[in-house]
Amino acid sequence: MGGEIGLLVTGCFPDRVKTFISVDILGPGSFREELQPDNLHKGIIDRLAFPKRSPKPLYQSIEDAAVARASTGEISLEAARILTDRGVVLVPGDDVDRWTWRTDQKLRNFDPGTYSNDAVLEMIRRVKAKILVVLAPTRTGSGENIEKRVAALGNKDGVEDGKCTASSAFGA
Repeated sequence: MGGEIGLLVTGCFPDRVKTFISVDILGPGSFREELQPDNLHKGIIDRLAFPKRSPKPLYQSIEDAAVARASTGEISLEAARILTDRGVVLVPGDDVDRWTWRTDQKLRNFDPGTYSNDAVLEMIRRVKAKILVVLAPTRTGSGENIEKRVAALGNKDGVEDGKCTASSAFGA
């Protein structure tokens, strides 16, 4: 999430940010502009439904929480164990203690304040800072727009021929 917010701040306040470094992300997730009404609708419905949701799940052990996280199919059990080790807290009970996630459930709501692809590209064009973006050689998920985003950086420090480089970013 840091690379998402960092890019937004860097684009909104281009005269205040001198250097921007991002690892494997260049700005927030985006969507096609024609989806904005549907996205806003879903975000509002999610927010309205939130108080009606059940409380956070409780698990008998950290391992149970990891298995539950992995069962969503998004990540492996090994990755879920890593997340669980730092993502759960002990909930003392009257007769037995349990574990639950420390994160705010509202973070799972759809955010109606997301940006169109064009809006993110414009934000990137406004960046004046020296920039270093380190990208993984293979990408999953929202990597389909990364080439356009790197190109939107233009010929800024840290970019040569549309590729981010550490040497031009910091004179190394």
